[in-house]
Parts: sequence; C-alpha cells; structure tokens
Amino acid sequence: MKRYKISESNLNEFWGLFGKKKPKTMQQIIDDDPVLKQLDSELYSINRNYVPRLRQMKKEDPKLFKKMQDMGIIGKDFK
Repeated sequence: MKRYKISESNLNEFWGLFGKKKPKTMQQIIDDDPVLKQLDSELYSINRNYVPRLRQMKKEDPKLFKKMQDMGIIGKDFK
C-alpha cells in the first residue's frame, strides 16, 4: 500500500481536495488509488448529510451561519 506524507501546513488543502469537484490530475490520482477513492466517497457522503442542516441553520440563525463562514468552517460559496 502507498504511504503519503502531508505537512501540517498543507493538511487543510489536502482534505479540501476530497468530496467536491477536483482538478483533472488530482481526480486521476484518486481514481488510480483504491484507498483514496474510498476516502473520497466517504467524505462526499458525510458532506452530503450536513447540507440540509446547514440550510436550516442559514434560515433559523443567520448570524451563526455568517460567523461559521467567516471562520472558514462553511465555504463562502455555500447555497
């Protein structure tokens, strides 16, 4: 099995590559490795489960939603 080393400073960037639209070269790397492919699908399903809760929070508590966006927990492009 392949081992990957990721520096702590690049950790957020690394996890940001999973579960959403990726550059073509990154998608090829994920498709070629079964472990990364499984991680990608698991993270996508986790992200998909929280979308209804985030939409509800956006309606019921817009101040908290805005704070979470400012902290980077929720993406600025979330709709």
